[in-house]
Amino acid sequence: MNRINVILFVFIIIHSVSGQNVTDLKTEYRIKEADLFVKFPNSNWDLANKEEGRLTQYIFKRKAITDNKERQIIPAVIICIEDASAYKQDVMLYSIERQKSFINMGVKIDTISIQSNAGYPLSYKNSCIYKCHYTDNETNHILYMIHIINKENKGIQIYLDMTQELAGEYEHEFIAVIKSIKEQKQKD
Repeated sequence: MNRINVILFVFIIIHSVSGQNVTDLKTEYRIKEADLFVKFPNSNWDLANKEEGRLTQYIFKRKAITDNKERQIIPAVIICIEDASAYKQDVMLYSIERQKSFINMGVKIDTISIQSNAGYPLSYKNSCIYKCHYTDNETNHILYMIHIINKENKGIQIYLDMTQELAGEYEHEFIAVIKSIKEQKQKD
């Protein structure tokens, strides 16, 4: 199991934030490594952690929501950036490779959206969105997987994960995040 999967499926994220290469404007974030802008729908979301290396990860978590079993559920958004030049701008090949570990762990794809679909929400032309579901410890989850290769050959993976029970009331927050994702060249 790779580190991304562990983070997504465990849901417990407690670290400090270095803040390098990210401009925090309360709910708006400009992530320099990916030339990416993302906006969260409210102040219930925070940047919880950033890890750098071959794969740079930004982990955002929402304030806990109490479910009907009195559990504290923390929806998460993870943005990963890596070199994708080996894929030669083939986002579908990149996406298939990035999905493998999720599929092997039981994630099922419900819908696939690409740039040519009506109402496609991303400004990135070289991208795809998957809405998925999985079960972990007898709890059903929804998971959005977004794969992008930008003009600078950066592979961008975005994962949005929450329990199915919360989706009826809170999935609109994920939709707002997805719609906000924009390619934005940074000025140094």
